[in-house]
Amino acid sequence: MRTDQAITFFGNKSALSRAIGYSRQAVYHWGEYPPLNAQLRIQLASDNLLMAEQPVGRPIIGAHFKTPTP
Repeated sequence: MRTDQAITFFGNKSALSRAIGYSRQAVYHWGEYPPLNAQLRIQLASDNLLMAEQPVGRPIIGAHFKTPTP
């Protein structure tokens, strides 16, 4: 989900921050997409009406891929 979608869903940045337990200042500093951990909180707070997603072109932090050996 994009930040603007989450803000629209909850009505404003203050309501969004209260719903997920973040400060308004934290929400203010988000870019186009909220951080993934915030997206998961938003997904829960919206009863899965907003779904967390990894922005295209951004690697998933902590993911380790191994190339199979022949």
